[in-house]
Amino acid sequence: MKELYIIRHCQAEGQEPNAPLTELGRQQAERLATQLSSIPLDRIVSSPYVRAIKTIEPLAHQIQIPIHTDERLIERVLCNTNEPEWRDMLTIWNYAIQEENQVDRQPSASLLLFMNYKQVRQNMLHSSLTEI
Repeated sequence: MKELYIIRHCQAEGQEPNAPLTELGRQQAERLATQLSSIPLDRIVSSPYVRAIKTIEPLAHQIQIPIHTDERLIERVLCNTNEPEWRDMLTIWNYAIQEENQVDRQPSASLLLFMNYKQVRQNMLHSSLTEI
């Protein structure tokens, strides 16, 4: 049976696609490589975002496996600027979705985008697991 490991990126300087890892994030990536290097891996797939690639690069280099990027792994954008309080923004956004789901009316554009995001993730996971 194949195993799938899902790893969140290490600490980064922001949420932008080209946000680099912080110094702590680089240290975390090195520790991650050390911890995972004994696990036999067949393939590494990453978001194309810099912080995701830089998180897994030390491991890929150590075990000599190329990193394959997949656009389906990009995340939804909360905003176009670096927001230190992004978790609060997400909480508020999720609350708004819950409220909207309780009323009988046409969903808003943001909810449609979220629903599409969920469907894409479900399709991606299903197709990825069937390919393994």
